[in-house]
Amino acid sequence: MNEYLNKNKKIASIIFGLINVSLAFLSSYYLIFAFFIPIFTAIKLYEMNDKNKMIFLFTSALFSSIFNMEICLYIMFPMIIFGNFLFDLIKKNKTDKYSIKTLTVILSVLSLSIIGYLYYKSGIKIGDLTKDFEKIIAGQNIKINKEMIEKSLKTIPSFVVIFSLIYSIISLKLVRNYLNFKYEKIRDLRKINTIRLVPKDLSLIFGFLILAVIVCKLLKTSNEFIILNTIVTLKSIFVLNGALLIDYFISFRRNKVSKFLNYLFIFLLFAYISEAIALVGIIDVFINLRKKVR
Repeated sequence: MNEYLNKNKKIASIIFGLINVSLAFLSSYYLIFAFFIPIFTAIKLYEMNDKNKMIFLFTSALFSSIFNMEICLYIMFPMIIFGNFLFDLIKKNKTDKYSIKTLTVILSVLSLSIIGYLYYKSGIKIGDLTKDFEKIIAGQNIKINKEMIEKSLKTIPSFVVIFSLIYSIISLKLVRNYLNFKYEKIRDLRKINTIRLVPKDLSLIFGFLILAVIVCKLLKTSNEFIILNTIVTLKSIFVLNGALLIDYFISFRRNKVSKFLNYLFIFLLFAYISEAIALVGIIDVFINLRKKVR
């Protein structure tokens, strides 16, 4: 089969496009399948010539639109766009940090645009979602404060941004490492824990947040909504930076059992020490703590 596809590149491009369509279809049952589309797309775009790339992308778009226009618009197109950027950044050999920042912004904008459009189109309000959630947990004999539920629902945009960041790291690593295995000229991505925030990065983060605040004001969202999402986003970014720093320190331990116990200890206490990790992450922005252990 592989030999046949290698000889018939055009047919292979169509088949790979149909695989994308299949992933989009499966995502209507389990959303996780949608996140395989950019990874698969980036890999195939790297392996194809320009003509076959067009066939591959056209097949993905055409058949997904024929099958289900909503899946095409809300799943296939955004994932294809992200996959194209992922491929382009790897092809141009951009730095990992630059690639992660770019991919995070792109996926965040795409995701929030779609979620925002669907939210306003459906006319659903946070209060309605809170009531529905209360009904769900009431049947499970779980007691959660109504105000806490409402505030948690209001911070969905910030979690979308953080998810975009984490997914960007994972997708970049998977594609780079796969292509490195097949093509020696492509470098892999191994030492993610060496990536750190610097003061210059804060300007980009705050710029993105200011833009988000302006959009929220235009959409007439509440000040509480803006403040909650700003706090959660900043805290999560600093927590991630601090977690990467801790992982960097632990990586110097040679004993595998000791490493495992350290990771387990951090995982179990994460909910209680997230503020401390965030503080470490903030300090690391201005003082390169990794240099202290080199």
